[in-house]
Order: sequence, then structure tokens, then C-alpha cells
Amino acid sequence: MSSVASLATQDERNSKSDVFSKLPPVFLVCTHADKPNDGGNPRELGRMVFGHLRTKPYKGHLHDFFVVDNTKSGDELECPEVVRLRQEIRAVAKELPHMKEAVPIRWLKFEKEMQVTKDKGYKWIFLEEAKEIATDVCNVADDEEFRTLLNFLHDQRVLIHFDDTPELNKMVVLDAQWLIDVFKEVITIRPFDSSEKKFEELWLRLENEGILEEPLLEHVWGSLYHKEDTCQGLIAIMEKFSLLCSWPFLDDSCSKQYLVPSMLMSHPPEEIIELVVSAEIPPLFIKFESGQVPSGLFPRLVLQFLQWCNQESASPEHPQLYHNFVRIYSFEKENCSVVLLCHMSSIEVVAYRGNYGHEEAHCSKSEITSPVDNHCDPFACAVLRQLELVLESMRREFFWLQNMKYEKSFLCPVCCRRNAVSYCRTHRTKNCKQEECLHFWPESKLFSDKKMIFCTRSETAKMNRVSVKNFEPWFSPMRNQLPIDKCDDGKLASVADGDETLSADEALKIRLTQQRDDPNISPQLKESLQLERTCPDLLDFDCKSGDMLLNPDKTTAATEVTLPDNVEQSLLSESLDAKQVVLRLMENLRPDKDVLERPDPDTKKIVRSLAQKAKDLKRDDVFEHLREIAPAGTTGPHLPENLHVLDIPDSVARELTIDLAGGDEWKEIAEGLGLTPREIRFLDKRHRNPMDAALAFAARQGSLSVGELYDLLDERGFPMLADLL
Repeated sequence: MSSVASLATQDERNSKSDVFSKLPPVFLVCTHADKPNDGGNPRELGRMVFGHLRTKPYKGHLHDFFVVDNTKSGDELECPEVVRLRQEIRAVAKELPHMKEAVPIRWLKFEKEMQVTKDKGYKWIFLEEAKEIATDVCNVADDEEFRTLLNFLHDQRVLIHFDDTPELNKMVVLDAQWLIDVFKEVITIRPFDSSEKKFEELWLRLENEGILEEPLLEHVWGSLYHKEDTCQGLIAIMEKFSLLCSWPFLDDSCSKQYLVPSMLMSHPPEEIIELVVSAEIPPLFIKFESGQVPSGLFPRLVLQFLQWCNQESASPEHPQLYHNFVRIYSFEKENCSVVLLCHMSSIEVVAYRGNYGHEEAHCSKSEITSPVDNHCDPFACAVLRQLELVLESMRREFFWLQNMKYEKSFLCPVCCRRNAVSYCRTHRTKNCKQEECLHFWPESKLFSDKKMIFCTRSETAKMNRVSVKNFEPWFSPMRNQLPIDKCDDGKLASVADGDETLSADEALKIRLTQQRDDPNISPQLKESLQLERTCPDLLDFDCKSGDMLLNPDKTTAATEVTLPDNVEQSLLSESLDAKQVVLRLMENLRPDKDVLERPDPDTKKIVRSLAQKAKDLKRDDVFEHLREIAPAGTTGPHLPENLHVLDIPDSVARELTIDLAGGDEWKEIAEGLGLTPREIRFLDKRHRNPMDAALAFAARQGSLSVGELYDLLDERGFPMLADLL
């Protein structure tokens, strides 16, 4: 059920359906009603199971449950529940949205031609061949229609085609099972065969280290490997789905090798637990709403994280890979490493630094400064930022992860010392380490408005106050960080406070993604954050404090634009149409005819105030009339100004991001959102619509509102795109 929910896509046009809460509908069929467990009532057992599933996050997909007697299958007296199930499936199927969509006959003809080609023994064909069949046989000559046709058949799994890269685009796979079988040759360890003795060491290396060397790939793929186009296309597909990634040899060998972490069968040594416990910084947990780590997520996460390191700043040493475990060493920070551990419902992240006490015993304690003492750790912050970027990238890249929801959490230091519950009432045991018994604090609660947080789950704890400062190394204040392009192009390092001085422009750029509820920011900064969006000209940057402060000399009545009384009254009058309301406004402005055609900054503020006031009062006619007569980027967004960017309707977000991603324009906006050059390169290589992933990532780094995004688009020269909001 978790997998079904993660794969589901809710079309906006069906979101208000009276028939289905969520698509697809799921029927729960309880079999063996003739042999119920412990002789119980089969109907009651089915209702109990159905009721339990209704308590889960995916409850909206459940339609009904049926209790089937298997002994009546095929008999003249058919099981009544089977009859009811058949009738219900037919009734539900008729209400599904795609049942009402028309499909061109020529598309069905092309589908039949592809099947004929497959029956002739072709497992895949070139894109040009498919295009020739579509044009000559099926009368599909338009390129846009042909692309839509391929996407339609791809969604139906009639064929498989990706156009993300040139290597992927040129290959149209006709036999999906053949493709799966080819992949299985790489991600399945074969039983020992004496005829493969010369490959024995390569198989062991794949099994134990997750490293696939080129000679073994050539052996398992046979003739396919020597067909360059086929081989490159297959590898490209496997890389797209993060089944493997290329990894360089330590020497200058011309051969290739790939990392395949999903093949790892050996578990990490038990000493890993001690390593995690000894870390100075408390581990962070990525907890998933579904109650379990999405299937296939962890190995793909590891691969994308490694691809990041490989492409941008490869470590000279190979990572330590085991089953559900990876340790990646950072060459930029001496004696630093990242540990990722996959559990049942979470992924544990450890930013590990070597033990300063052992390695620097000759230094006095006062000479050793732990990064935790400064309440922020640049290395941990950089690790978390990259991890979130990869997760958001994967959410957009893999359709089965699009509904993935997660939250950053920490183990409770009061009742879960050394990663265990002192006494577990559920299992009636001491030092229980079962994940479902551990107490986690989500980030949203730790950094809420409460001044103090307490845990009352431990009967023996001497102190039950949870110190938030323990977790601050992961969330250093944005104002103490440099723009990443100032920090060696965004590597896992940072510049200490005071080493560089921020310009006013850099400070404004950082604050675009600053969290306003960050407990570490000053009251002055909180106030300035409220002003930056609408009145940035009233602020000055204080280099000493790192804050944007209100300049009294610049303060005017513009800090809060007040509409003239007669204009406000006209908005409330039902007898005045939109043109008359705007005319009242123009009477209070300069008498120039072009006052709204070429508005100055003060006029733009007044027009925006009127537009937003009209929107609040449900005078959409006034808002739309202002959009018609004023330049783009003047009225403000049609959506609520304070709406979080993540809550923008899908259709609006799709149109905006696709328009931006058509060229390099998206990179300028991504930079304005606070993404680093390295992060922009990473997204550019992986996505057809990188702006979508960039916007989601930036929004999760801070409280980015629609109004702020609108202003950014307008300031960067995209007022017409701003008006899409």
C-alpha cells in the first residue's frame, strides 16, 4: 500500500471527485474465508484488517473490502463476494478519468506496428526508425504529436523511451522484460560455476564491495556490450534510475568500473555502532511519513550522493560500502566523513569528525576548539544541504518518489541514550533498540516557539529538559554563512565568521531563503525580514552584526502603503465596475496619462496595494483590469502573497518552471534563490526541468513565499513570468 501511495499522482481536475478520495482506488480482497484464522468470523477479520489500514497515511486509496471463499471458485454457485467484487470493479472503472479520454486511431495503429516489430524479434529500435514508421505507416508527421505519442505509450508501458539525454533519446525499447533481464545480469550475483573461474574475483568484488568492473560487464552482456549504441543506451538507462554510476580507478587504467550499492550483501562491522555513538554531533534522522523508507530509495540516494562527489570533488579513496551503509570521506576537511545508515523507517546521517582528544593529546584542552562549541558546524550544514538537494532531485526524477514526505528528526537525548530506550514497556526489556520504540523529536517541534522542551517518557532521567543547542550544529544561522560561491564553489567547507565581509546584495540574497522563525536570528533581523520583500530600499546592511537594519533616515510612509479613502470605498461599492475603481485611483495619482503605463516605484507600490486589496475583497474584476492596463510585474501575484512556494498549484508551478527551464534563464533565478554554482550544475545534468527541483529545494531551505518569488522574478527581468503566479 505504501508503494501504491508513493506512485499515485493526483490530477487537479479530479481532486474534487465525489467518487474517489484518492487515485488509484484499492480493493482489499481477503481470501480463504472457508478457513478463517483461529476459527473466527471471516467478515469481522476482514473488517479488522480494513480498519487497521484505514489508520495509515494511504487510507484515502482504500475503496472497500471483500471476503472471498476460495472453495467456490469456478463452481456454479459462485461466491457472492466475488460477484460483488466484479460488479464494483466495473462500476469504479467507468468513473476513472482516463476512461473518458479520446485516443486517435493513428496512435492505436502505431501501437500495433510496434507490436509487429517486436514480434519480429527486435528488442529495441532507433528513434529514427520509430519516427519513420509513425510518418509513413500511421500518418503521424508532426514532431510534437510524435513525442506525445511516445510519452503516451511509455506511460502505458507499451514501450520505453526517455529523452533526458542524447544517449537515452535515440533508443526506443520495445520489450520491457528484455530490458529488465539485461539489468538483472548486472544486479544479480550468479551461483558459482566452474566455467567462470576467471571471473570469480570480479564477482566477489561486486558482491562484497559493490564495484562492477568492465571485464565482468562485458562478460555478462556478451554481444550486447560490443554494440556501442546498445551498450551506451543501456548504461545510460541504468544511470538514470541510479542502478549504477561510473567510478574512476585509482590508477591510470583505461578500463571502466561502476558502483552498484544495491548488490551489497555484507553488513557493516558491529563497531560501526560505537563509531556513531562517539560522534561529537548528534546524528540526524530522515524520517518518512509512510513509516518506511521508500523501496529502492537508499541505494539510489547513495549513488547520487557519490555522483555529486565524483563529478565535483572526488575523494582519492573509495567509499566504504556495505548493505544499507556507506561512509564517504571528505578530502576537503581532514579527518571528516559522512555516514549514512538505512533503517526501516528512517535514514540516519552522521557527520563524523575524528576524536580530537586522541589525535591531539599533546595539545592543551584550551587549544582544541570543537566545532560544536560554536553552536554550528559548517561540515554538518553542508552535508545536510547536499543531502536535501539530492532528495528533492530524486523526488522530481523518479515518479514513484513524487509523493515522498519526510522530516528531519533527532533521537531524544533524555530517554534514548546511546540509541536505546532504557526500559521498553512494549517488549518488556532494557536497552531496547527497536526503531518503532525510539523517541524522535522532529525539527519542527525542536525549533518551535516554545522556549523549553521536555521529555516525560523516562522514569529514571535526572534531567528531562531537551537541550536544543545539541542539534544546532546541523542548522547554523544563515547570516553566519557566506554565499557558497565565496566558499570555494560550494565544497563541504566554509569560511569562519569574520574571514569575509558580506556585501548588502549578498546579504539580501541569503535572506531570501532565511527562515523567519529561526530561533538564532536577532529581533532586528526578524523585523527586517518582514520589510525586505516589500521595501528593501529602507534597509541598510550592518557589516558588524550581519543584519539588515532599518534606516530611520529612509523611513517614510511607504513602509505601509495606505490607499486613499475614496479608492477603498470604491472597492466596497457594488455599483462601481473595475474601470471606475481604477479611475478613482488615477485621480489621486499624477495627472499624466501614462501614469499606469510607465509607473515609477512609488506608483507601483500603490497599484500593488490596490490589486492585493481587491483580491482580498473578492474583486477579481479590478485585479484583472489592473493586469490589463499596468505593465507585467506591477500588480503582485494572483495567488496569496504569503502562500508557501511548495503549495503553489501544480499547473501553475509546471508552467512557470517549464518556461524558465527552456534556456539558461532558470540558472539566474536559481542563483537568486541561493543555490550555488555546484548545485546548479548538479540539477542541470539530471533534469529536463531543473527549475522545478531548484525551486522545491530552495523553498525547503527557508520560508519562501509566493510574494518573494514574484519579486525575485520581476527584479531579475522576468515580469511576465512573475504574473503567472
